[in-house]
Amino acid sequence: MTQEIFVLIMFELIQVMLKGFFVVGTVVKRAITLFFVLFILGVAGITYLLSGSKVIKTTGQVFQGIKIPIGDAAIRWRADLSKIAENPLLERMQGPVIIQSTDGYISRWFCDDKVKEQRSISKEIVLECGGDQRTYSLRDGEVEFVPYDEVSPIAVVSDLEGDLDFFKNWARNLGIIDADEKWTYGSGQLVIVGDVFDRGRYVYDLLWFIYHLEEQAANSGGAVHFLLGNHEQYAFTYRIKSVEAEHLWAIEQLRPYDQALAEDTVLGAWLRSKDVMLKLGSVLFTHGGISPQLLKQGLSTSEFNGAHRAYLTGAKIDNSLLVGPHSPTQYRGYAYAMDQYPEADQQLVNATMEHFDVSYIVVGHSHQEELASKFQGKVYLVDSTLYVPKALVFESGKPVIRNTGVVRKSFIDKDTKEEPFDVLNTVHWMAFLGIFL
Repeated sequence: MTQEIFVLIMFELIQVMLKGFFVVGTVVKRAITLFFVLFILGVAGITYLLSGSKVIKTTGQVFQGIKIPIGDAAIRWRADLSKIAENPLLERMQGPVIIQSTDGYISRWFCDDKVKEQRSISKEIVLECGGDQRTYSLRDGEVEFVPYDEVSPIAVVSDLEGDLDFFKNWARNLGIIDADEKWTYGSGQLVIVGDVFDRGRYVYDLLWFIYHLEEQAANSGGAVHFLLGNHEQYAFTYRIKSVEAEHLWAIEQLRPYDQALAEDTVLGAWLRSKDVMLKLGSVLFTHGGISPQLLKQGLSTSEFNGAHRAYLTGAKIDNSLLVGPHSPTQYRGYAYAMDQYPEADQQLVNATMEHFDVSYIVVGHSHQEELASKFQGKVYLVDSTLYVPKALVFESGKPVIRNTGVVRKSFIDKDTKEEPFDVLNTVHWMAFLGIFL
């Protein structure tokens, strides 16, 4: 249907309804008629705009956006929230979601164009996709680490955003893993300061890699400390605005996204055991920072972590300092001022170090173009991997900047496809309306 024909049809329809407006007698009937005229005008206007729009799909044919022309420009409408695909065919496996049942495990993963499912009583689960076999070694309970000796090195990274390839290269170049991707850091400590989730396409690949690396580290006398950031919290609470379109759609096929990390899943239970704050020797780690409001509460790291775990399990507690702008996962005051608060000052930093009995504070969360310290060398902001090939390492308790030789790149689907929006295609309409559903 051309835009010209569509306009003529709408014009004739509105003329008929407007004639009815003057024929019917009561005020109520006229009001109803006017409402329908305005409604049809609105629908007609939207339909007219969409008739000249372009649908954008991911490499795997998942709806990502709709490019709507407005004059000489165009707006990009979010179609990813519709969680709709048309003839999907994914390049790589997505998942798995492994559910703990009364008689073993149920594994679900998306391969090529379909959901696969496997039941097992073994903790050694082997899944196949396109000739590629992956092994998932499950365990009971949490990994027990040897207490930190305050001498072993500590390597820090944050905001990985589902980028497993970068993480492997980063860790390999620092001597944390070997060529076979196995732990080789001995008694060293690896601290991941939050935001493994969102923006990237293969978040679950990264989660499972960290899950297995954690046990390897413990077996060698070392440790992997995975702290939760705000995007981990978003994953628990179904805040999906930053989830990559194809990943969101694929996980939704395995289990509703808000249930994919439920307590009965292996990854969900594992993530719920993770802390938000960590003290190793004389260093405090957290994703965002310690706000004045949080500091006033006088909580220890263990007390705060306990409160956060209770929140994740549904306890009825005040969560304003657990997930809000003043929480340790979202506070940005060490980097810059926000509408809700000014930039932190040396007095706040000193008071925080005194309260937690530390000499340094390390955070991620806020992008930095350089890996450097602030506040007289006491605060390190390490979310700089998009800009510089550097990493923060503590050696014998002292901070050292190491070259990693690798810079992370934000995920971009370079093979998206565009096609005209078809106003007679119900799937295209569902993709457009998904943002409201």
